Amino acid sequence: MSAWFPFAWVDGRVVPLARATVPVTDSGYLHGDGLFETLRVYDGVAPFLEDHLARMRRSARELGVRAETLLARVPAGARALLRRCRARGGAMRINLSWEGGLVSRPGAACRVTMVVREYHPPVAASYVRGVKLVVWPWPRAKGNPVHRHKSLSYAENMAARRMAAGAGAFDALFTNLRGHVAEGTATNVFLVERGRLVTPPLDEGLLPGVTRKHLLAIAARIGVGVRERPFGVARLCAADEAFVANSLAEVVPVSRVEGRRIAPPGPLTRTLAQAYHAEVLAAIEEGR
Repeated sequence: MSAWFPFAWVDGRVVPLARATVPVTDSGYLHGDGLFETLRVYDGVAPFLEDHLARMRRSARELGVRAETLLARVPAGARALLRRCRARGGAMRINLSWEGGLVSRPGAACRVTMVVREYHPPVAASYVRGVKLVVWPWPRAKGNPVHRHKSLSYAENMAARRMAAGAGAFDALFTNLRGHVAEGTATNVFLVERGRLVTPPLDEGLLPGVTRKHLLAIAARIGVGVRERPFGVARLCAADEAFVANSLAEVVPVSRVEGRRIAPPGPLTRTLAQAYHAEVLAAIEEGR
């Protein structure tokens, strides 16, 4: 179990973790009605923080929540929290919630909290041999707008992650009612066919991942064909290469889905992983 660092940032102040509280009337506490972001900390820096905040701002606007002023304070707050925690590495969690009620009121007071925990990436062999995925057996509705927000309502994801852990898998895949792969519980999904990179389009019911955005831009920049097209589990298993990606683990090759083997990690997966990590390193230098 990952340990939490001993301080938190709550509405503009760094406080001891034991004294970090939100009211019991908070929307996130009452209804799971709120937003969050998780990003990795490297050498005391949280790369791509602005990308994560842009996604949070966009979701807040779509949900009718006015949080621009408060979210503008997050970058400085994140730096202050990491300094106070002396966190050289880890995972930062940013929560945005608001005063509770069955329906969020326009102009309701918002709050932001930030905490940091230890993070241990997958073992090195996972990046060489690949990982196993399982499939969550209950499909999602295609195009459900909730899935494009990183919502505090996370019960389905946590149940699927527990199922994956029980099966010795790295993650579980969500499919939709058309039988198409949408995403993992905490990852975006990619396959490689004939040298082209393929990933589900956003309207299949998935989060617009920050790492996904960077990988698609990298692929286009280095001349790799990119297609946002639907695909099912069978096509994923027949791919030349497959991988999942997120801000914590970066790019992780997939070698098995349920009991079906996929081709071993291939050259395009390695190229994209290296190029993405180079962007991370550049962002760390910029953030020092």
